[in-house]
Amino acid sequence: MLKITSPLRFSLWILIGLAIIAAIVAKLLWGTAQIQTSGELIVAQGQGANSIWTEAVQSNFTPKTLPWRFYTWRLKGGDKIQAGTYTIDRNETVADVIRRLIAGDTIPDELTVT
Repeated sequence: MLKITSPLRFSLWILIGLAIIAAIVAKLLWGTAQIQTSGELIVAQGQGANSIWTEAVQSNFTPKTLPWRFYTWRLKGGDKIQAGTYTIDRNETVADVIRRLIAGDTIPDELTVT
């Protein structure tokens, strides 16, 4: 049988242990909110946010869709995403990318005449 001699110290260790477990679980579920590879993300007219986030994960921008879904909800941008081709840079944050998707900051169509 376990005898607790100091309830305050015991409670402190329990809280520390729970905080560590919560941090590990959050990291596993969350993944990362940093873009891990550079590339282009093509958003079609009328394409839903969930399919865009799935495409972003398949393109290896992030390992999970959860950061994309969270920041879309946080920025209230699910129905404001604009169609276009977007350049995604490595080490950019998911929140910054979503802000650009909402603003329509796409790659401009360039025509070079020589």
